[in-house]
Amino acid sequence: MKKTLEKILVTGMMVCLMLTCMIGTNSPVTLPTITAEAAQVETQTSSTQDRSGYFNKNFRITGNNAKDIISVATAQLNKNGRDLHYSEEWCSDFVNDCAKLAKISYSVIPYTYTAHGGCIYLYRYMIRNCGAKTVSVSDAQPGDIIFFDWSGKKNPDNFHHVAIVTEVKNGRIYFIGGNQTSANTLYTRKVTKSSYAVGNSNIGRVIRPNYKTPTPVTPSSNDNTYFPKYTGTSSSIVIALQKVGANSTYSYRTLIAAANGIKNYYGTSAQNVKLLNLLKKGQLKKPSNAAVTNVVKTVVNTVTVKYFPKYTGSSGSIVIALQKVGANSTYSYRSKIAAANGIKNYSGTASQNTKLVTLIKQGKLVKP
Repeated sequence: MKKTLEKILVTGMMVCLMLTCMIGTNSPVTLPTITAEAAQVETQTSSTQDRSGYFNKNFRITGNNAKDIISVATAQLNKNGRDLHYSEEWCSDFVNDCAKLAKISYSVIPYTYTAHGGCIYLYRYMIRNCGAKTVSVSDAQPGDIIFFDWSGKKNPDNFHHVAIVTEVKNGRIYFIGGNQTSANTLYTRKVTKSSYAVGNSNIGRVIRPNYKTPTPVTPSSNDNTYFPKYTGTSSSIVIALQKVGANSTYSYRTLIAAANGIKNYYGTSAQNVKLLNLLKKGQLKKPSNAAVTNVVKTVVNTVTVKYFPKYTGSSGSIVIALQKVGANSTYSYRSKIAAANGIKNYSGTASQNTKLVTLIKQGKLVKP
């Protein structure tokens, strides 16, 4: 008799677990109350699969965690458990895999754990260890995580489903989740977008992950808005631009500077360092055609070319000539002078220095 009762109990628990994450597009599937003990079994045995390798990669990562996790989830709409290769109740797996592909830190959503567990474990761990905070349903924001308790008790020990909030609008909370719809098996249930009334008793809790402040993301190599990323070691913006196949003349650098928020560009060290750092990160914006036209007009109308004083001595050395007119004669500064005067890849060769000397003797050596 005892063994028979044990079999009945185990069978009942397995049925409950199989139904745990089923959710309809408009209303939840009616489920019997699942005890804390039964739910704990699901916590320990479910949601351990990383299937992010099977996800649709047609999404763009911006560095805004909340937006990015929604973008990843949206790209998977209508895929079912078979498509994504899940073989267990997978609503929590889906949230974790979306977080991973959104490049969210595992310290915010713990997707790297081998046995990160189901809804109950995910809720507890994020609250206790990841800095997540509970928020009211009406105050939910895109990117928040919503948990469901089909018993209506809102008990964290009894959560049955989890999804990603997309918006709250007109008294309803919208979310995208995996392992949804009323299909009979986890293989045929899908990723869908659903909504509940804000006051629906089956909504257990909403938590806000401790998302980090959005940071710039290196644009993809096929993004024509930015110059290609410079991976060399030179500290010269002129050389760096040349290495990525870009125009490095002073006039064009003026346009680049304007496109990247640098006003009154004169080729100063601080201005060039800022441009170089952006180029090394792959974040140096190209000037748009419209911007080029506008900036050219501004440059023509407002920028006055400045020259070094005319050198009247007899020395053929550019170093001595610069010193005699009271200018900086260091190699690094001469590189800037050369660039400002149309000499590319300055390395201090005799022909390059002769050109500089000739210009300074004519009073036509442009200051960088």
